[in-house]
Amino acid sequence: MAGNRQGELRGQVVYKFYKWELPGDDRRFSGYSCADFTLDQDWWDSVSPEKNGKREPDALDRILLGSRTLLQPGGVFAGGLAGFRSMVAAHRAEWDAARMKCRSHPDQMFVDVLEAPSRKMLLSLTQMDRRAQERR
Repeated sequence: MAGNRQGELRGQVVYKFYKWELPGDDRRFSGYSCADFTLDQDWWDSVSPEKNGKREPDALDRILLGSRTLLQPGGVFAGGLAGFRSMVAAHRAEWDAARMKCRSHPDQMFVDVLEAPSRKMLLSLTQMDRRAQERR
C-alpha cells in the first residue's frame, strides 16, 4: 500500500498464531511454554530439510527476525549491510540460546527465556493480536 507522503511506504503484516484457535483462550504467546516450543521445534526439524547445512527457519523464527529487522533502532537499514548481518547473527544466537534454555527448562514460558527486546516485541504482538480479535 502506498503512503500519503512522498517516500512513505505503508504496509500491513498479517500473522496468525494457530496454537490458540480455541474459543475463549486469549493467552497467545504469553501461554506458550518451553515444552510447547521444544516440541514444535523438534517437529519442525524433523520435516524441514537442510540446505547448505542449515535448516529453513520456521514461522515463529521468521516473525521474530522480521519484527526485529523492522523495529531495530535506526530502522531497517541501520548500519548498512554490516549492521543487518550483525543483527541477523544476534538473532540467530538468541534463537539458539532460547532453544537450549527451553530444552533444559520445559516448565518455563517461552517469552521468559528471550532477551528483553524480543520478549517485549512478542508480547506486543500478542496484545495487537488480542485487540484484533476483539474488533471482529
